Amino acid sequence: MNDLDALLSQPLPPVPDKGFSNRVMAEMQLRQLRRERFRNEVLMGLVVLMVMILPFTGAGRMLAAPAFTQFGIILSGLALGAVLVLSARNSARP
Repeated sequence: MNDLDALLSQPLPPVPDKGFSNRVMAEMQLRQLRRERFRNEVLMGLVVLMVMILPFTGAGRMLAAPAFTQFGIILSGLALGAVLVLSARNSARP
């Protein structure tokens, strides 16, 4: 048992990876990027679908009525500006 403990307590010799670690990390980052893009595309598709369907529902007409007032237009512009700023801030992160 002591021989096994002594053998296991010794550090392993260095193993040359010849760029293997970099290739694995690049592949993982590419997969993560593809996953994020797919998720964003699905979410944008759902948003577009809702925007296309919402005007034909009673709730959509009720929500759209105040949007055509001056206050509604200003509020919509502020909301769109906030979405654009947050989107740009998130995409600028490394």
